[in-house]
Amino acid sequence: MTKEEGTTGADGTDTCANCDAPLAGEYCAACGQVRAQPLTVTGIFRQAATTLFDLDRGFFHTVRALFTRPGQTCRAYVEGHRQPLTGPFKYAFIVITIYAVTINLLGIEIRVPGVEAFHETERRLFFLINSLLGYLIFFIMIPVAAIQRLLFRASGDSLGDTYAFVL
Repeated sequence: MTKEEGTTGADGTDTCANCDAPLAGEYCAACGQVRAQPLTVTGIFRQAATTLFDLDRGFFHTVRALFTRPGQTCRAYVEGHRQPLTGPFKYAFIVITIYAVTINLLGIEIRVPGVEAFHETERRLFFLINSLLGYLIFFIMIPVAAIQRLLFRASGDSLGDTYAFVL
């Protein structure tokens, strides 16, 4: 085995490629890293899709839970019941990306009065900024969460809890 895949110790047990601790299963008990596998292009794309979309359980479970019982789902997440759910930042990122891709694939244009008067460079810059506005929600929601936290401080929720609710 190479260093990326882990090594075999003197006693014949596999060791973690990250911290050299003995491996007993698929995860290192010391650092939590998954047992390293040889890198392949397919494996890299599979890992990226799993990391971004977590299609096997989290995202679709979260969508269903938020549609059927949004308040209970948010409260359960804040209270620590997170295993079957996708985190709020990741969920919002995926939803915004799906929205942006759908708008671009369908060719939907937003008509804004006065854009016709822009020069070509200004028009391109305007549409670039407009397409990225959805991602600004992550930053816009920080002060919104802070204001909500101040208004509902008796709830005892932290700023992070409130930010998760807002997202």
